[in-house]
Amino acid sequence: GLALQGSHDVDVSIYIPEMYELKQKFDDGINSAKSFEKQMTNIVFRVKNCLQYCRSESFDDLFAITRARVPVLKGRDINACNPYSPDGSLSFDLCFLNDIAVVNSSLLREYSLVDNRVRMLMLAVKSFAKKNNIASAAGGTLSSYTWLNLVIFYLQCIGFLPNLQCRELMKQHDWHPDPGENPWHCINGLETYYLPTETMAKGGI
Repeated sequence: GLALQGSHDVDVSIYIPEMYELKQKFDDGINSAKSFEKQMTNIVFRVKNCLQYCRSESFDDLFAITRARVPVLKGRDINACNPYSPDGSLSFDLCFLNDIAVVNSSLLREYSLVDNRVRMLMLAVKSFAKKNNIASAAGGTLSSYTWLNLVIFYLQCIGFLPNLQCRELMKQHDWHPDPGENPWHCINGLETYYLPTETMAKGGI
């Protein structure tokens, strides 16, 4: 993967069908913004309560952020046995309605599989940015995701990496997206498909 050794947190995208149904009704104008926000907040807090009062009593420091483009439930698993934290705990962000982030992460991983040197450069740049405190969008700098995109862009500019989202490249490998069968090929009206590296490798182009 593209996680740095010693990372102390994890981001998880949660799929809850009820949330997507509410979002669709809001997008269609059936539900008002106020009603949508209230219902979404209720769901996030239901998840928070499930973790807070679960039998294992494993989760601590739970904090819900509902007034955001992507609702987030932050917390800490105190029984995670994380070897990289002093007390073995693991901090986490549970994100809701965040499919685009899942696809973005998947695309980054796909590029890292083209050549192991790509992955090594990605990790080196990510480590450099974090150590120099310039990898935080919240802190006014670039996010780790943006840094990795810059690595990909640079490698494409020098001809080392192909553009996996290039339709011509897809045609050369006789690969066709199918949003009807694969919902990950189109997220929020955006074309999010890309040529799998495995397919590209078989084609030898």
